[in-house]
Amino acid sequence: MKKYLTIILVVFFASCKAQNNESTVDFFSLVKNPDYIWTTSYSIEKEDDVTAIYYEFYMKDVHVGQGCIYAISKQFPEKWTIKAVEDPNGNCGDKKNYKPLFYINCAARNFFTENKEELIQNFDVYTFFVDKTDLEGPYKETSESGSAEYYNEKSDSEVIIYKYESGSWVEKGKQKLGDEIPRTFGSKYIEKLAKERIK
Repeated sequence: MKKYLTIILVVFFASCKAQNNESTVDFFSLVKNPDYIWTTSYSIEKEDDVTAIYYEFYMKDVHVGQGCIYAISKQFPEKWTIKAVEDPNGNCGDKKNYKPLFYINCAARNFFTENKEELIQNFDVYTFFVDKTDLEGPYKETSESGSAEYYNEKSDSEVIIYKYESGSWVEKGKQKLGDEIPRTFGSKYIEKLAKERIK
């Protein structure tokens, strides 16, 4: 009886996972170089800027596809940017008298490297992903400094939108990418989300 119950539970959980369209890729694991975690700000209203954190990853580095991870604060007005500037902690506090953007970018990197629990708790994290089957290449580009390999999204490629929820990357939709790249597509999506939250 226990054997049958175990089989039923395994089938049930596999079925739930398929229904939820969870990604088999842990996009957090694709953050190979935290120095390339950046922030971008959206001016939504006169006094309300929304700062999102983003990281791009490429097929040549991760081998599963390419895309961009974005994190946007669940709380408005934001407090994390103010705290990052006024009370920098960890390695961010080691540098003195830098411009505010330095401390904000430093705090953003720390969310992905040292404070992931805080990131998951206080931010909504999305990935805009183009699977390797929707890419063409590799292409090589050569210059005086050496050669680089890159891939392009196909003209009819789809971007898959995932959101990190309860320990999994859950698919929220698919859309034709058109002539954009995942970063610019994701930026527009996040800006729209920010406008909805502030209203």
